[in-house]
Amino acid sequence: KKISVIYPICETLTLLGCLGIYAVYGLTWFSIPIFLLMPFLVALIIIDFEHMILPNQLVAIVFALGLPIFATRLYFAENIVNPALLYGAGAMVFTLFALALSLSMKAILKKEALGIGDVKFFGCAGLWLGLPALGNFCIIGGITGTLLGIIWKKTTGKAAFPFGPALILSFYIVLLLQGSHFL
Repeated sequence: KKISVIYPICETLTLLGCLGIYAVYGLTWFSIPIFLLMPFLVALIIIDFEHMILPNQLVAIVFALGLPIFATRLYFAENIVNPALLYGAGAMVFTLFALALSLSMKAILKKEALGIGDVKFFGCAGLWLGLPALGNFCIIGGITGTLLGIIWKKTTGKAAFPFGPALILSFYIVLLLQGSHFL
């Protein structure tokens, strides 16, 4: 049987994502969970493009892989309040922000503009990136969402497009920027 083109695309995207992380972080305690995370991020992107859904199981894995990093930050922190506020509160604030955005857009547009899977992914991103990254995450997500939306409409002719891939790409870019100390 022929192998679908999706499989080599997934493998290639996972490899490129891991190479990007390695280029910025090297092989460290922080990069290993991100290497483990890459196949799930790629799967989320592919599934959202195909079915316009971010499955709960995969989003939960993204969150779960962030928990050991959060715990490590708490353990090694001189002041336990800083990582708890930066990353724990980041997960909550990112989620609440996305939920407020989703409800507001639904009230204004009279249709769903941000799905609940996207809201859940915001929370995962907040745990990984921390509260100070909310602005950068949203700006980069908006830019990538606009670009992906334009490409989506031109290639499929459909106005509604999956926003999850833009969020995942934004998450990845902010991770890289944080590691390079650009942000």
